[in-house]
Amino acid sequence: HAFNKMTVNLRHLVEQVRQSTSQVSRASTQLAQIADQAGDATGQIAAATQHQATDITQVAEASTYIASAIQQVADSTQSGTENAYQAEEFARVGVATVETSMERMQNIQAKVGLLGLKVEEMGQRSEQIGGIIETITAIASQTNLLALNAAIEAARAGEHGKGFAVVADEVRKLAEKSTTAAKEIGDLIKNIQQTATESVQAMAEGTAEVAEGTEQANQAGQVLLEILEAIRQVREQMGAIAETAQQIGHSSDQLVTSVDNASAVVEENSAATEEMSAQVQEVTASAQSLRTMAEALEGVVDQFKLTADQGEPEPKTPPSFSKTGGAVNLADEPGHAEPVLQPQSNGHVH
Repeated sequence: HAFNKMTVNLRHLVEQVRQSTSQVSRASTQLAQIADQAGDATGQIAAATQHQATDITQVAEASTYIASAIQQVADSTQSGTENAYQAEEFARVGVATVETSMERMQNIQAKVGLLGLKVEEMGQRSEQIGGIIETITAIASQTNLLALNAAIEAARAGEHGKGFAVVADEVRKLAEKSTTAAKEIGDLIKNIQQTATESVQAMAEGTAEVAEGTEQANQAGQVLLEILEAIRQVREQMGAIAETAQQIGHSSDQLVTSVDNASAVVEENSAATEEMSAQVQEVTASAQSLRTMAEALEGVVDQFKLTADQGEPEPKTPPSFSKTGGAVNLADEPGHAEPVLQPQSNGHVH
């Protein structure tokens, strides 16, 4: 009875060992599969991390280039702002110069106009002088005629009229000289009138040119004012651009710092991924070893069955485990047949 109970217990023990071995084998297989999947995932993570590291490196290079370009823009904008200040100052000087020129041209225009009036007045006075000369010429002509008549009358008087004849002749000579002088003065007055007329015309043309020059100077002043306003707007815009460029440069510096930090994190992740990959490989190797051991143990367990042969006992052999076959013999008891565990074709133990 005790032997049968021991046999049943041994059968249960072998069955439990076989089931446990099967579970270990399945678990080790699943663990190996999970480890393989983890290895694949780790490889993908490593590849993604490497790709991410490459992208971050490119972003870092681009960020550095952008920061350098923005700094160049800021420097150029600063230089442009300084040039705009200088151009604005030059434009202000130009506006002041044009305003001064306009004032002087307006003064010239006023003086030319006044001079024209004086020349016109001189022409009018010359005409009056011409009238007076004509009167003098007429008087001289009448005097000459009277002197001629007096000479005729003196000739008729004979000896008594000689003195009067001399006086009449002198009067005639003076009349002729007056006529000649009046003619010369008349010619001079005509020349003066012609010159005055030409001067008035030249003054009018000069006044028109001065007026045109004043208008052009006024237009130039307006253009300079517009240029001054445009320069002021450009200066303000360039100042705004410079300020924005500085802000963008500051943001770019922060971006570069963030990219550097991200790069450091990616490097840490890459190192951690490599370490995890090594650990997964170790787990995979351990799972493979465990599965091999479980399969070997399961093969050994499945080779045995429990029998109670009352005939001659089988040869005694030390307990051994083999994947290919054989038997494990239990120790003999005196006077009893040896219980033997022998392989069964269906892998079960009885």
